[in-house]
Amino acid sequence: MKTTYLWIFILILAIISLLSLLFEPLLLLLHGISRTVFEGMSFGKTLLMVSWFVCLSLISLFFLYSGLYKKLEKFKKISLKLFFFFVILGFALGMVQYYFITLEFNSQGPFATILQEGNYSNWEASKWSHTHFPKATLYWASQFLPFSLKKYDDGKPWYNVLPNADEWAILYSAVIVFVLIFGLIHLASRIKEMDFLDYLLFSSAFLGFFIGIIDGGAGAIVATIALWAFLVYFVRNYAGKENQHSKFWLFFPLIAISLLAYFDTLFGFALSPTLHVFSFVLFFSLLYYFWKEKGIKKSKFNYLAFALLIYSGFVLGSYYLDYSFGMNVEEKGAFDFSSPEMSGAGLYLYGLPLNLSEKELATEIKKFGEIIELKKVNWVAYARIKPYKTFRTGELERALINKYNPTTYLIVESEKPFFQTSAFEIRWLTKEQINPEEFIPEKFLDLEVTGMKHNEKKNSTFVVIKSKTSITSVMLSLLTQIRENGYKGKIILASK
Repeated sequence: MKTTYLWIFILILAIISLLSLLFEPLLLLLHGISRTVFEGMSFGKTLLMVSWFVCLSLISLFFLYSGLYKKLEKFKKISLKLFFFFVILGFALGMVQYYFITLEFNSQGPFATILQEGNYSNWEASKWSHTHFPKATLYWASQFLPFSLKKYDDGKPWYNVLPNADEWAILYSAVIVFVLIFGLIHLASRIKEMDFLDYLLFSSAFLGFFIGIIDGGAGAIVATIALWAFLVYFVRNYAGKENQHSKFWLFFPLIAISLLAYFDTLFGFALSPTLHVFSFVLFFSLLYYFWKEKGIKKSKFNYLAFALLIYSGFVLGSYYLDYSFGMNVEEKGAFDFSSPEMSGAGLYLYGLPLNLSEKELATEIKKFGEIIELKKVNWVAYARIKPYKTFRTGELERALINKYNPTTYLIVESEKPFFQTSAFEIRWLTKEQINPEEFIPEKFLDLEVTGMKHNEKKNSTFVVIKSKTSITSVMLSLLTQIRENGYKGKIILASK
């Protein structure tokens, strides 16, 4: 690769970063790219994304200018094999750790925990496809750093409650070090002969696998897209020149990712790409197909493939706008059932300042719609409103952030009101016997407790809850209410 391309790439990233600091819409669009490709709501990942590509480009320039790539050329294939081996090992560790927790709770999850210390509030939810357990490694590592990662979701909640958290963190750290070493060796060994597309594919897969291992996301968006980018890179460089225009090899990455959709059928639990992932993979696979086809003489234009390209591009674009500016809250509301409890558009907010009153919060929400219902507990709130006009959740989110400057991340989500019943086991990780009625009222936020039974031997509580929000929101609401009512000990919540 020519060094000029890398310098131009660094310059473009620097200009975009500078402009995004000056113009908020550009920052949100940049954050939308981060969320679309690398997942996660934190702006910390956006910072990581830009920093990664800048640093990796500078390292690549060092390989080229120093001539180090010449000494490492003989390690091209073995470094790629070892890189991918440790990537798979990293994901496997996350699933093994999760498996141990499922045995402990006799539940496939999801699981959740919460931690509040002074101004610090954070929580984590875990499921098979995206465990978040390895994120505890971030907190373990941060103890050796001269600065704190709290602002960027540091993994402390799971570190605080998981068994043998230090030992698992050491294992994950060792795997990540090997992923970084062999990834850099492979990049150095091929940087001279790489074109820019190969560089972009490999560096994106590299970052995606790195984030995926830390997040424990074997079936998450970031891991699936990283796998697709890696497969495209592999096919372009190792399928053989004679197969470069083979329809099978052109669509092999798409076929491989599509098979993940049947993972839950084969193994009994969900580990499948979302519509967002499939639209991303389909769009860029077809884009690559047309780019390859244009170089073939007498190639017939594929109208079906073109229609799929347009459709997948439209779907992906709608996701990108949602990730950049928030989801639409329609003027007519989510549903308009005859029951007054289900009318209006639902909003779920978390990350609110602890000292923010319900009345103050209502003042801000009223700017977007007439309030039908509003309840706030601790750092969480649930609202149903009749919007004055269609708006995006990001508008309310930024209004609250700009006015109250919260110490943690603040998220506003659109929650379509619908009744559902969920069952959970609360494991109180304390030696003291707990009276659950002291911490769990019959009604709070959008939730109603319809059944509760305490097991003194296990110091755990089985609870059945009726709600108008998703199971993830229910878990956060329940954990938050328990904290609000004075429970200070460690806690794990498991879906049953």
